[in-house]
Amino acid sequence: MTKLISIVTPCFNEEENIDELYQRIADVMATQPYDYEHIFIDNCSTDDTVTKIKEIAKYNKHVKLIVNARNFGHIKSPYYAILQSRGDACILLASDLQDPPEMIAEFIKKWEEGFKIVLAEKAKNPRACSFLGKLTTASLPRFQRCNWFKILLGQAYLIELLSTYCVISRIHILISVDFYVK
Repeated sequence: MTKLISIVTPCFNEEENIDELYQRIADVMATQPYDYEHIFIDNCSTDDTVTKIKEIAKYNKHVKLIVNARNFGHIKSPYYAILQSRGDACILLASDLQDPPEMIAEFIKKWEEGFKIVLAEKAKNPRACSFLGKLTTASLPRFQRCNWFKILLGQAYLIELLSTYCVISRIHILISVDFYVK
């Protein structure tokens, strides 16, 4: 049976980004050997974010929508969506397009290698990154080569990138400033 990847995207007034975000994620997942669900969780947007997602969900069985009755904040809202996910792995991706959805393929690759947690974090000073990271960037597509990688000890793989992502292998965890583990 094919494994399922859950992609959780918290939204708040993101109507201008939804179509592009959805399409870029769909394009990435079309290259993967997994089925997927894309869960948008709206944090009580006041624009047409919900309307746009509902329209997409009508035609795409992979897209699901959770609409919050009020703004629960950037921690609780995505955490709830993660709890609702059904996938063998869960990827949390911000909806503002500051982080490239194309990195999903790299996260899945590291998950396939056995890492339980894969993170991406904004690189403050790429020159300060470890030499191990510099060795791994040569094989990446051109748009990613400015990003540096670090291997953390244990079962985690940190990708220093633009913001915070995570891949979760059925462990309930949310990344913000700290780790929140259930």
